[in-house]
Amino acid sequence: MSGLFKGPVERCLRTKISLLDGIFIRTAYLVVPHRVEYSLSAKGESLRQIIDLLSVWSMENVAIAEQIK
Repeated sequence: MSGLFKGPVERCLRTKISLLDGIFIRTAYLVVPHRVEYSLSAKGESLRQIIDLLSVWSMENVAIAEQIK
């Protein structure tokens, strides 16, 4: 994620993810530059089907909204 988000946005995202305790697994590596990886826990994996459906829905509706513009 560090390639996508920097500074305050990264800190905000980290805070929001920490609120979802039990959904994500955070792995920090003691390297320079600092590296952190997030993965889904078993509890998070149980949400994968729902997340995939929401993703498809949002892509379809964004496409529709783009056509309306």
